[in-house]
Amino acid sequence: MTAADGTAPAGDLIRLAKHWATFHNEEPYLLFALDGWSTAYGLPLQPILSRRGMEARTQIRRRCTGQLAWGAFGSDLIRGRSRAWHPWMDIARSNTPGAALIDAPVLIQHGDRDELIPIESSQTRLRTLCAHGSQAELRMYAGADHEILDPAFPDAISWIVDTVRGVSRIGSGDA
Repeated sequence: MTAADGTAPAGDLIRLAKHWATFHNEEPYLLFALDGWSTAYGLPLQPILSRRGMEARTQIRRRCTGQLAWGAFGSDLIRGRSRAWHPWMDIARSNTPGAALIDAPVLIQHGDRDELIPIESSQTRLRTLCAHGSQAELRMYAGADHEILDPAFPDAISWIVDTVRGVSRIGSGDA
């Protein structure tokens, strides 16, 4: 049996993109996603990025994330609403996970103080997975932000071991 684990996953891509575009220090994350999709799907970025956004795109392509001075990007990297966003929204919808049955148990782990990926993203993804008949569970970690590896790792390992052994706790209230 295969098991799937997602730690603070980007579950609702449209809501997440709107969130990142709203908080200026998180706009570069949206820029990374848009750059990747531009490459993968051949969509031009000029209609949706500002001049500063195009300059920032050059920087993210030249450096690793740890080498970037995030504050130097400033704000207003992304242009506002326009028809140019329509194909991007279609790509976001088609890339949002959980739109179909996942034939393996799924554990989603999320810190309740995560500001990078809001908890609502995982809650929406859980509802969608369950609506499609997937076995899914969300475990929240009180006081944890986006960096939940320390509190979530032991829990994930025991969940995976239990799942492989055929001991499912999904829906049992043991979370």
